[in-house]
This record gives sequence, structure tokens and C-alpha cells, in this order.
Amino acid sequence: MAACDGQAWAIDVRAYRRHLAGDDPPLAPKTVRTYLTAAAGLLGMAKVERASGLEDRHVRGFLLRKVGHRANLARFSAWLPTVGGPTLQVNRKRAPNLRRLERKTLSDARSLLAALEAATDARRGRALLAAAISRVFLVPLTRVLALTRGDASMGPNGGVALWPSTLSVALPPAMAAGFRRFAAEASLVFPVRNAAQPLSVAAVRHHVHRARP
Repeated sequence: MAACDGQAWAIDVRAYRRHLAGDDPPLAPKTVRTYLTAAAGLLGMAKVERASGLEDRHVRGFLLRKVGHRANLARFSAWLPTVGGPTLQVNRKRAPNLRRLERKTLSDARSLLAALEAATDARRGRALLAAAISRVFLVPLTRVLALTRGDASMGPNGGVALWPSTLSVALPPAMAAGFRRFAAEASLVFPVRNAAQPLSVAAVRHHVHRARP
């Protein structure tokens, strides 16, 4: 590679190339070139003599300019410690702000429940109910939409429990009221008009989007 000409760290890139050549099945030539380009780019930007001089700050600086190379550097960072090099944090990502996520989840849930209470159209009500169950209880929307009457247990005082034999999700009063209003009486709780298939994820998202203030 031209980028390696005259560089002391070229010996490290050549060793890395030999390592990549040992893959079975072999890597595609384009993939090898991409991996080598990322490694040489990091070493060149870091201005170190050898790969042993690399530090996390060099990786951060390089990825600020070449963010698309994060995945391409992962193989290089995994190989370096095996030949006595440093351990670099290439795939480290910022931890999510859990408090902010909790606030957003609560805000979204309140909006969905308010829209559910105001809904008069059965199809829209079912879509909002499914979205609220998924959002509040962190159940995949596809699983919620596949809900059948056999997955629901109706209590004597208006309570509703879903998947009683597995998840045992007890709906809060506002959601239970929405379930009793909009859940279909057929086998599927959230059917489309022909009652043979459940609502699609896209349909639910459409109704949720329209319900936003």
C-alpha cells in the first residue's frame, strides 16, 4: 500500500495482512483492502512509530473524522493484543441516558392512553391499544398483534390479564377499559377487516403517528 511507504509501522500492516490471509474461508479481496486501509489510516493519523504506540485517544480522533471505519477497525483492534499490541476500544458506545429513556417512555405511554380513551373508531382503537401494550410492557409489537382471545383472561371486576400462563401482564385500568371496548370478539384480538390476519406493524404506526398532538 502506498500509504505505508517509508513508514516504520508498515511492518505491522504487513503482519496484519498475513493474518488476514490466513482466514478460512478466505476474505474477499475488497474486504482485505478495506481492513488494511482502515488500519493504515489509523496508524498514519496517529503519527506513531509502531502499532504498539497506539492509544484509545488515537482511535477516537480517527473515528471522529472517519466514522465509517469503526467496523473496519474492529478486526485490527482484535488482532493487536494477540501479537503483544495494545487493547483498543473501537466499539465502545456512549451509554444510554436511562432517565431520559424512562421519561420518554412514560410520556409516550400517556399520549397513547389519552388517544386510546378518545378513540371512537374500532380499528384505530385497536392499533393504539396494541401500541400502548407494547410500549408500556416492552413486549414486541409483533407478539402483541398476534394476541388471541385464548391469551387474555377477563377478571370479574373489569381487570384484564394477558398471557396469564407465561408473561402474566395485568393491564392497568385505563388500558383494560380500552381492551374491553376495542378487542375483537373473534379469535384474533387485533384483526384486520377480514378477521383472518392481525393488524400489521405499519398500520399500527400509521395510527400512532396520526394520534400524536
